[in-house]
Amino acid sequence: MNTTNDKELNDAIQTRMEVARQNWGWLLTVGILFVLLGTIGLGMTVALTLTSILFLGAFLLVGGVFSLFYTITSPHRSPIPWFRRFWAPGRDQDSPIAHFSCQGTRQEKRFSCFLLSQGLWRMFF
Repeated sequence: MNTTNDKELNDAIQTRMEVARQNWGWLLTVGILFVLLGTIGLGMTVALTLTSILFLGAFLLVGGVFSLFYTITSPHRSPIPWFRRFWAPGRDQDSPIAHFSCQGTRQEKRFSCFLLSQGLWRMFF
């Protein structure tokens, strides 16, 4: 019984090998096609990763700009006009030295700077 199964198996293998020998051109074409599609698939992985990082960087950059704009122009912070919030004269009116006087909280400033720096980093590096 074991020899009958072996003979049938060998006959089936021989039949399949003859068909493969007759159609070797198609098998070669399918193999080349699979290699090309696999290479494109690996390239798409890299391209899609870079694209998603660029989109993330753009969103972070836009969020940082809006956050910084809000920090500067928020009306409930101070009656100081927006254009004088960054650079205002010192205590002495005759002093030519200006100091940083943005009225947003430190946490808002840090968050804005974080968003801007991360956006720039992801977009350009």
